[in-house]
Amino acid sequence: MKAVLVILILLIPTVSSASDKPTRVDMAGILKMWGKEKPDAEIPGVSLFITGKAAEKLYKELKVEPLRNECFDDGTLTKYLGRFECSYSEKYQYSCSIGIGLSDQKLYYAESC
Repeated sequence: MKAVLVILILLIPTVSSASDKPTRVDMAGILKMWGKEKPDAEIPGVSLFITGKAAEKLYKELKVEPLRNECFDDGTLTKYLGRFECSYSEKYQYSCSIGIGLSDQKLYYAESC
């Protein structure tokens, strides 16, 4: 598989409480583009990975209970919102990811175990 790695910087508004004004957070991560290998042989797409303070803020804003991530044996906790996921681990801190199929416009997990 030939993957193209691109550093991606996004500025997006974050979720705020009703009394707060929306804020913007610098987001840095890696954008992986795949050909016909992921998520299956027919769908080209991209995987978006967010790390650092932006991932921490997203993780804390997701109002779902974290689950132990079975892909890791280090106690990583992951919050899932559809195919979007944010994780926290002692070793890697915070990270979020999602995969997007370009031809079918569906959301996928960015990676598998």
